[in-house]
Amino acid sequence: MIARNLVANYFGQGWVALMGLAFVPWYVELVGVESYALIGVMASIQAVSIVFDLGLSQSLNRELARLSVINQYQKMANTARTLEVIYWVMAIVVLLALVSISEYLATQWLNPGSITGDTMQNILYMIAIIIAIRWPISIYAGGFNGLQRQVELNVWQVVFSSLQSIGALLVLIYIEATVINYFIWQIIVVTIQVIVMKIRFWFLFDNLEIRKPVFEGRIIKNILNFTAGITGISIVSIILFLL
Repeated sequence: MIARNLVANYFGQGWVALMGLAFVPWYVELVGVESYALIGVMASIQAVSIVFDLGLSQSLNRELARLSVINQYQKMANTARTLEVIYWVMAIVVLLALVSISEYLATQWLNPGSITGDTMQNILYMIAIIIAIRWPISIYAGGFNGLQRQVELNVWQVVFSSLQSIGALLVLIYIEATVINYFIWQIIVVTIQVIVMKIRFWFLFDNLEIRKPVFEGRIIKNILNFTAGITGISIVSIILFLL
């Protein structure tokens, strides 16, 4: 199982990286360098905002793996529900934070060039929506890993990264080559992805004899030291990234 999971992880991450790079020349040719730079802006904002993960996805990975060994299935489900709720709340916080600073970013931080200020702000709204919708995917990914479902997780990553990249190229070619269409396609795909992964993740609990999972505040206290450590590492990584 370990060898299979390692192969799946390497292939999945490699495929995601390939999809992120393979179509860049076509994107640049179709939408222009200036517009494509906004896709880089989204990647940068997403990289910085990862600090708000607070180590929750890694915590769920660890807790599900630990509890599954001792057959604490109800506690596994409650832990997953607790961290899922927190993660969705954080997604809303991230969305509101990015929307609130979008005007500043559009007028003070970015150089719109030929893109009008209103269009730039609308694009930043779309970027905020994409990041917020994509946010909970990390907690479900951590859950899949904790349940030793790396193969399935990487299948989903391959499928949706392909849809995001190849689908975006087709949209730009056959509908209209604008960066707005690119972001609309990303919103559609990440919405489908988070719905599919949420449904599939909780389906994995169906064969276990558990009651309806509930939010438990004490679970947060139990993982506080671990999440604090992960958060510290993330902050250092972001500082190094920005330097």
